[in-house]
Amino acid sequence: MTRKRILEIILAVLCIVFIPLALLNYARGKLEVANVPRRVERDPRFVAALQAGIALEQQQQYDAAFNKYMEAEFFASKMAQGKNDAFKEVVEHIVTCASASGDSERANNARKQIVRLMISSGIEDRDAGHFEEAAAKFQDAEQRVVSLDSPDAALVQDARVPLADALWKLGRFSDAEAVFARMASDVSQPMNDSRSVLGQKYMEIARIQSEIGDWAGAQASCQRAIQEFERTMSSYGQQETASLTFEKSLAMNWLEVAYARQKKYDLALSAADQAYDYTTQVNGPTEIKRQIAELALSAAQTSQQAAVQGRWQERLNALPANPCPAPSINNPNCVTPAVGSNPPTSNRQ
Repeated sequence: MTRKRILEIILAVLCIVFIPLALLNYARGKLEVANVPRRVERDPRFVAALQAGIALEQQQQYDAAFNKYMEAEFFASKMAQGKNDAFKEVVEHIVTCASASGDSERANNARKQIVRLMISSGIEDRDAGHFEEAAAKFQDAEQRVVSLDSPDAALVQDARVPLADALWKLGRFSDAEAVFARMASDVSQPMNDSRSVLGQKYMEIARIQSEIGDWAGAQASCQRAIQEFERTMSSYGQQETASLTFEKSLAMNWLEVAYARQKKYDLALSAADQAYDYTTQVNGPTEIKRQIAELALSAAQTSQQAAVQGRWQERLNALPANPCPAPSINNPNCVTPAVGSNPPTSNRQ
């Protein structure tokens, strides 16, 4: 073997060993660079206005400081990236400035604005699939708003609904259930509660739970809503609680849906019987009876219960024809439903 041939073999071996290593290191380096958070470039006008406001606040020139902070907010609104963080920084300074100047109303409003910014930032994280970061921001937002001197109920709800959603997506089911429990525990019942505000709240919670796919939770909330409606109707006269018969029918229908979505078909069919009988007894809307019957028929077909299927088909046939089988804005008998998608199913047992 010639010396030239030996050198060629050595070179080939070196290429086989070191070129893959070099490519691997190159790819790793590119990935590390990509994962390094990019520093958001701030508008220098924003930075200047913010720093001027801080200086004026330290000199106790509060009115002038507020003007500079408002100027900083304006420039923050023009930023392409990091807008929420910039706003939050300014508003935090407004809180300290307002507190120092004794303007409690402005300080409280600024604290609410921080909460709104945190919720907005959390929604951005959630929509990007960063559920851990989103949940932390929603949780912080909830804690901040409930600690206000006069908590804003609507703002508390704005923080809790996406918080429950993020926790559910993370598989933190008990934490999500705790959020729903806080929603219910905050309900203030008036002396004359003929509208059953707690029952209405459980219906609202059931709707939220159905939207995130928590059908076990929706089942429990519907059951609580039904109990509350029945308790209210037994405590007040029939005339005062007439509207609750519809609410109870709706809750019973939703309970049937919750069972069906969990594939608890026997329970769904039992709930359907109770819902249909009650809605008939109180002369409830035909549309609810049709929904109850259609779902029950589907549950009987899926669970292959021929006798039950026949009974529900008879009930469905006995109802007046659906005036709106295909919703259309041109059909005067129809109310075109809002556009929406079916809520996702859950694998939770």
